[in-house]
Amino acid sequence: MADIFDEIEDELKQDRMANLWSKYGVYLIAAAIAVVVSVAGYQGYQSWQLSTKTSAADSYHTALQSEDVLAGLATAKTELTGGYNMLAGFSKAGLLAEAGDPAAEQAYVDLSSDPQIEPLYQDIALLLSVMVADNRQSSQALLDRLSPLMSTANALQGLALEQGAALEIRSGNIDNAKQKLEQITNLTEISATLRRRAEQLLTILDN
Repeated sequence: MADIFDEIEDELKQDRMANLWSKYGVYLIAAAIAVVVSVAGYQGYQSWQLSTKTSAADSYHTALQSEDVLAGLATAKTELTGGYNMLAGFSKAGLLAEAGDPAAEQAYVDLSSDPQIEPLYQDIALLLSVMVADNRQSSQALLDRLSPLMSTANALQGLALEQGAALEIRSGNIDNAKQKLEQITNLTEISATLRRRAEQLLTILDN
């Protein structure tokens, strides 16, 4: 990780902060997707346990094994229920994101507003929708979308603030970025890795 931050510092020294997030955002996307796989997978497993039918589980796993997973998920959609329906939605959005398809953003936006999905998973989808958004989109519009996660105490507040700081850097608003990074360091329930990233970026931006 030290090499990554050395490269970031070089980028900043060359006044190329607009490229910072496009180069390093993949690490946060991978971390957030790992969270999704964990929590959504557990939700799907709970749904399977509580149900007397296994058809949803069978349909979902069959779709994942098909040659065209996206087409398989679309075909299986009517047979999916509960946690598997949600998991299929995240799988579809994740595949679109992996392929660089701009439709991934809308797929996550749709999940974030789905009333059948629990608030935690809606929040994860909201964060991911911003993380996969096209760099040509307005940073302010994306910050506005993130605002509910950045301004209230929740499980994803730290990651949302980090994404917000990256958007501020992209726009050249370094003072705003530093404020968001400082907010992260003041949070109590965040990972040591996230705290360290925020502190390192603060040090870089202060130089």
